[in-house]
Amino acid sequence: MVAGDVCPRGVAGTRPLMEPSSSPRRHLSSIVRRIVVVGCGILAAGALAAGCGSSDEPEPTSITKVDALRWLPADTWLVATADLSADRIDEAVGTLGRLPIWSLAEGYLPARDGAGLRTALLDQVAARAKGDDNGDKVDAKQLEAAFGNRVGAAIFDDDLTALNGKDAPIAAWIHVDDEQLARDAAVALLGSQGTADEHEGVTYYEVKDQDITYAIRDNLLIATTSPAHMRDLIDVRIDGGSLHDDKQGRAVLDAAIGDAIAGAAIATDPLLRGAGDALEQQAKQLDDPDARARAEQSASLATQVLSAGDAGGLVPDWIAGSVTIDDVGLRMRGAWSNPGELAEPDIGARELAQRMPADAPIVTANAASGDMLRRVQDAWSTVRDETGIDLREAADCRGPAAWACTLAIESALTLLEDDKLADAFEQRGDATTALVQDVSPLLAAAAGGRGAAAARSRILELATPADATLDWLPSGPLLKAMQRAGLVVTPLGGELTSGVRVRVRAASPLGRELRTGIDADTRAALAAFGLTPAMLLRPAGLVIRPQVVDGIAVTGWPASAPSKVVPALRGTADRLEDLQGYRDALAAAKPPEQAGTWAWINVPLIIERTLAVIGTRNSTVRQAIPSVRNNLSGVPGMLAWTSRDEVDGTTVGRAEAVMPILD
Repeated sequence: MVAGDVCPRGVAGTRPLMEPSSSPRRHLSSIVRRIVVVGCGILAAGALAAGCGSSDEPEPTSITKVDALRWLPADTWLVATADLSADRIDEAVGTLGRLPIWSLAEGYLPARDGAGLRTALLDQVAARAKGDDNGDKVDAKQLEAAFGNRVGAAIFDDDLTALNGKDAPIAAWIHVDDEQLARDAAVALLGSQGTADEHEGVTYYEVKDQDITYAIRDNLLIATTSPAHMRDLIDVRIDGGSLHDDKQGRAVLDAAIGDAIAGAAIATDPLLRGAGDALEQQAKQLDDPDARARAEQSASLATQVLSAGDAGGLVPDWIAGSVTIDDVGLRMRGAWSNPGELAEPDIGARELAQRMPADAPIVTANAASGDMLRRVQDAWSTVRDETGIDLREAADCRGPAAWACTLAIESALTLLEDDKLADAFEQRGDATTALVQDVSPLLAAAAGGRGAAAARSRILELATPADATLDWLPSGPLLKAMQRAGLVVTPLGGELTSGVRVRVRAASPLGRELRTGIDADTRAALAAFGLTPAMLLRPAGLVIRPQVVDGIAVTGWPASAPSKVVPALRGTADRLEDLQGYRDALAAAKPPEQAGTWAWINVPLIIERTLAVIGTRNSTVRQAIPSVRNNLSGVPGMLAWTSRDEVDGTTVGRAEAVMPILD
């Protein structure tokens, strides 16, 4: 990769043309482009020079210890950052070096360690700054001495439409080790020092032909798109009310990103406010009057919902995530603010997952709180009262498909407003559900062109404690909607969790849809799960009845295929806890004992089974399987979990996924 590949053409010279957005996709691409333009224009050297700091003082690594947060307003909604220190690059390279395949990649690298890779890239950046006129120049050593490890970017205004303009509310920064060298590097890269000005004792420079204004202060080179924005950032730095003062936001940033190689965080409140306005602007740009009217109505409804007050704590104020490669392996972290209480069921997520079969490609177990649905309904009640929304009126179910629309609306209202359903979940209490997935039957069916081939093995299996019953029956409006559609659901044993019989009346609208409205691809997909429309249309219907083993109720699809979970529960087949690769991953990742969600992804097994299916028709792929198996020998699989944690006295939710790379 050369320096010119890092930034789009025109960054250091001609300004890219910013066209008005006319669709959500173009609007998003415009946002990304503006971030890239500003970030690359001033940080081209810094992003590649990260880790080159030459100061004797240790440089801050955690995002929350970088002074850039003091410049960002409290309503900043996007923060992205990277820390590419030499030690971090070396650690990543050393970890990847445990994989046999890494030796192949090394042959294409200009160097094999962090310092060497960085120097090679810096040489390219320096070469980019050298013009034919022998003007200002910068070399790799100057870049190395000027800049530090941490770089970042942010969007600090909730007006998403402003991101299309040349003065978009975007800031970018890089840690500075030597202010004079950093200023010299900026001049060389931008082609000009710019026009100097001062605000509240802070000197800043406007480079007009680049739409970039920058200042060097607090061991940072911070840049934005206009002098007005720079003055606003300076005011925040001096007067307070910055992102640094948001204790909850800093806790999420620290928990999710910390000193990771790269990460990003989103503040939901300003983003949601801006999203509603952006939707309305997009709707007004549609040419077709009818489409515009419908879009404006939908945008207005969305704006009301997004701008409603507190939604019962269901939507976190901050969400952040990062990715890094440390001495264990590939690690992805996430965090969110104001998490709910961690459920404490009789059988925990980790415990139930470990009782699943050892040869399962994917096992996920989730411990759900019994009051979750109640909290959802309370949140919806807040939104409904503040906005006056009536879903039945908003949907306006008319026309030939009115039966489908009505069924969808009544199903949604049942979840959102049926107190008896919420009572049933509360009475059931906290409960754990495990999901076992194996997509290889689907792949085999696709390779063979026969959906029925998948019926020989189960694609999905659900397992939950048998005593987690749900004593509830559908309400009147939902039953009427089901009757109108022709859908008949009969609980077995009086409770839904005891099993159900599902059938569709042949002469009903849904029955006609099943007979004539399903295409061949959909029928093939249903057949892979052992389902056909005929099963639902016959009087006996489709019976879904769990099999109870060792206190666990197991349901699987296709139902006719043999279960893998049942033998594991009976002790006649290995469980996940018996799998050596799983135990190796546990020892390397060191996860917490208590988790809300617990997942195991057997990465080597999934890849090998996928290649085996493809190899049935491709001899080259089939012959490559032993080599692939060897190259993945150090990867036992991936563990993922969610939990709660305390960061500087603030409670945050945490999610982590670790794929160890072992010796």
